[in-house]
Amino acid sequence: MIPVMTRLKIHHMAEGGTPQAAIAEKCRRSLRSVQRVLSEPVPTLPEVAANQRQAAPRRGRPPKADPAIVEQVRALLDEDRSVLATEVLRRSRAWGYTGGKSAMSALVKQLRPSPKLEPLVCFDGMPGEYAQFDFGKCWVKLFSGRREQVIFFAGRLKFSRFMHIVLVENERAETVVRSLIACLTAFGGSPKEWVFDNPRTIRLTRWGVEPVLLHRPCGTWSPSTA
Repeated sequence: MIPVMTRLKIHHMAEGGTPQAAIAEKCRRSLRSVQRVLSEPVPTLPEVAANQRQAAPRRGRPPKADPAIVEQVRALLDEDRSVLATEVLRRSRAWGYTGGKSAMSALVKQLRPSPKLEPLVCFDGMPGEYAQFDFGKCWVKLFSGRREQVIFFAGRLKFSRFMHIVLVENERAETVVRSLIACLTAFGGSPKEWVFDNPRTIRLTRWGVEPVLLHRPCGTWSPSTA
């Protein structure tokens, strides 16, 4: 047991800039003991006068929240399952909650409804139904060591996952047409639908909702109504 005065001396020496190794040697204590004393609060005047450290208060199990408050928290989480525990704590103070933050966090974690998982549905197209086209960019390292950005136009058949890539210089309309013809030639024909993944050269609206184009058997073009 390290005396209170020795603990106070260790704190004062540390505040004065004395290294912990020198403090341990001067106070004839181990370095670990010095580190443990410095991690504790500085002894108070009553402790120094009594030459005895006060016992730390025992931490028991946090008190349970009132059932009425529990129901209010449950109703709040049912209404907004994304509300933060700190916000629940703030509101619960007005309901008469007197517990701590940790207890409320544990209660919120227990009462928060589990997120509803949306069903995962995979839509696979039929052979020759449609293909998807889009521009892309990537960085390549040349033999000279210089890095250069490359622009490409990619077309992929939905059913077979066959892909054809064309290196291009820009993303203009003529580039789209020429690259599209090259992809259809590599495919060996034209699928029923051509889907473009919102390229700026083709989209008609800001969010790209309407620019999906359909290639119809009669050879006419029309915006998709989907």
